[in-house]
Amino acid sequence: MILSKSDQYVDLKSHKRRKESSMKNAVVTGHMNGMGKGAYELLKQKGYNVIGWDISGEGDEKVDVSSAKDVGEAAARLTEPIDAVVLCAGVWREMPLLETTDDDWNYLMNINAYGIFNCVRALVPHMHRDTAIAAISSASGMRGVPFEAAYSASKFAVCGFAEAAARELGPRGIRINVVCP
Repeated sequence: MILSKSDQYVDLKSHKRRKESSMKNAVVTGHMNGMGKGAYELLKQKGYNVIGWDISGEGDEKVDVSSAKDVGEAAARLTEPIDAVVLCAGVWREMPLLETTDDDWNYLMNINAYGIFNCVRALVPHMHRDTAIAAISSASGMRGVPFEAAYSASKFAVCGFAEAAARELGPRGIRINVVCP
């Protein structure tokens, strides 16, 4: 058993794979735009009960993924085990390396890297065997791009985190993969 921050016990071993006809649950971050919106709509079409987290305040829930408090509170409101997570919340800025400020760096790292960490850490207690996590990175997270040093670093962090998390969570039957468009 795992004790989540919300003091709710979730026994990951007791959650069996559900019948195909039963409702599956998913969380999608950044669900109001771009790939997050596409993932949200696709999962809905496939019959999932989808909870969208977005900083805009529009849609399902206003959640700032860079805030461990926001993410923890949103995760604590979940009432059913999660079958799928799509982590799309992210930001991009192009700027010369020597003009990148500490604020620029922190902004990109807090949302792109720390946001993924916050979400995985808060959601794992709500997952069961066979839960799948997709983390959106970027081709810039596989190969540095000029004028995107801070952005590339934040997306490399996503790739490294996902690889380490996959090795740690894999024995529990939780998969995490990275998509690098």
